[in-house]
Amino acid sequence: MSSSSPTRAPLLGLLAITVLTVCVQGYHLGADDAAIYVPGIKKVADPDLYPFGAEFFQSHAHLTLFPNLIGESARLTRLPIDAVIFIWHVFGVFLLLLASWRLLCACFHNQSARWSGLALLAAVLSVPVAGTALAITDPYVTSRTLSTPATLFAIACFVWGKRKQAAAWWLFTALIHPQMSVYGAVFLGCLALVDRLAFMRPKAEPSASLAYLSVLPFLWELAPARGPARAALLSRTYFFVSRWTWYEWIGVFAPLALLSILAFDVALIWYAVR
Repeated sequence: MSSSSPTRAPLLGLLAITVLTVCVQGYHLGADDAAIYVPGIKKVADPDLYPFGAEFFQSHAHLTLFPNLIGESARLTRLPIDAVIFIWHVFGVFLLLLASWRLLCACFHNQSARWSGLALLAAVLSVPVAGTALAITDPYVTSRTLSTPATLFAIACFVWGKRKQAAAWWLFTALIHPQMSVYGAVFLGCLALVDRLAFMRPKAEPSASLAYLSVLPFLWELAPARGPARAALLSRTYFFVSRWTWYEWIGVFAPLALLSILAFDVALIWYAVR
């Protein structure tokens, strides 16, 4: 891993991309699982809210410091709570782009490559991750608003050789979103393992040095889901290509067709100006 310092981030450029990203992605206060986090945030900002029935959202919100962080910031600044929530949403997108820039600096020396990677990420933030119903970032505030950039910061610091900073960012992730911190820890553990194996056996083939990992699939039962678990799984049709609707197939081929047309047009323009 690199031990040099990352390039100073172009904050104005990142801020401009943040504004454009939020404008394109949109903002939806209280949508989906934000319906759990927003009441928790508002109750921290104003304890007199929700005098009964708070257990509906507190049973989940109390497991993280995320509602306390945003709620206390609203209480201390005395700004309208909805405005504070929106500011944190924008700040979360900015942090994600900043963390990505740190990681891109470790991967590429070329500035164009770094900006291209950042632009690609900004363009697909609202695209669902393959095989899940989760977008890279949500167009509303949840604990992933901060846990995702914090995890990326931890990875970037680890790659740069700043292990203490990586541990600090991982701890922050654990306080904000305990479940996501587990995934981050596994990923960092894999990076550390690859680093150690490369140091111990620099001439070993990667496939040979990691061959023992091939036994991992045999540690779990890989039989088809049964009973209620199967019924719940089949209710998520987006998991199964055979169950996709016609408009989901359009979502596969239409972007490819548009990119092909754009690439053809660019090629024609390039040949015309030569």
